[in-house]
Amino acid sequence: MEAWSNSNIGATEGHLTRTHSILEGYAQNVQDYLSQTASPPEERCQYLNELIYLLMEQLADTAIYRHTLKQIRGQILGPSRWYRSELATTQTIDTGFIQLARDTSIPFHDHPGTLGALLILEGSIEVRTYEESQDVTTLGKQATRLKPVDFIRLGTGDSAILLPDQAGIYGIRCIESPCIALEFQVRVDEAAERSWYFPLGASSNNTGSIMAAKVPENLLRSTLAIWD
Repeated sequence: MEAWSNSNIGATEGHLTRTHSILEGYAQNVQDYLSQTASPPEERCQYLNELIYLLMEQLADTAIYRHTLKQIRGQILGPSRWYRSELATTQTIDTGFIQLARDTSIPFHDHPGTLGALLILEGSIEVRTYEESQDVTTLGKQATRLKPVDFIRLGTGDSAILLPDQAGIYGIRCIESPCIALEFQVRVDEAAERSWYFPLGASSNNTGSIMAAKVPENLLRSTLAIWD
């Protein structure tokens, strides 16, 4: 299992008022749009992708964005390491930079009750999407069978939208480093606790499926203290 960490490089810096205002405005636009539209997923993703690029233009002009990105680019990542550096968090949106070393994977995880957006600033990644198909017992332990749904590659300048009504379990692997991405999570519905999924092995009954242990985030925090 790769090691990871979460830091608050930008979160403790001053002058966050403008950044918070920009992010809250973006989150409100997302919430309003999703509550009023019945468009197909492809149309919603296209519109929300356009909002991401508009948001980036505004954030790139803020001191906190430039300061945080400069510090991230100055970090040296060890092998099999990834970090998430918080940019800013409000009541409705959580924003941060993700940095990965080559061939490093972020464990499978979900985003219940939120819209997720990912914009690649440098490098390239693979994103694999799964869905839960059933709970099973394997090797004497409770496990969840994950069924593959989608696979995409994203390079510098590409973005991806994870719609809240298309619940999925996502895994990310860096295929070109240094890889830096900007992540947004907008709370749309009453958010349930996020879970992480750690593979136990492939399913013998369904090629491509994965048997995984499902671990609630609070338990992971208390066990590994990875966010300290």
